[in-house]
Amino acid sequence: MANLYSGSTQRFEGAIMTIAEAATYLFVSRPHIRKLLASGKILEIFPKDPNGQVNIDVVSVEAYRREQAAAIQVYQDAQAEDDEKQEH
Repeated sequence: MANLYSGSTQRFEGAIMTIAEAATYLFVSRPHIRKLLASGKILEIFPKDPNGQVNIDVVSVEAYRREQAAAIQVYQDAQAEDDEKQEH
């Protein structure tokens, strides 16, 4: 899988990855990727691979990663504010 950390999401339109690749990229388990697929948070590309392998839309994986990163940043910012209030 190509390096997804650089460039815009337009670069990835039409690109696919496997469950294992998505799990590695997001630092989660393969069962968690299946849960994300089932919930619609990341998207499967149909039809499936001729071997029955699930193909995942790279743009949806990248969008999920960015949403998670933003949520982490909000949490960390809130924690920093709490720490500053406690110091005063």
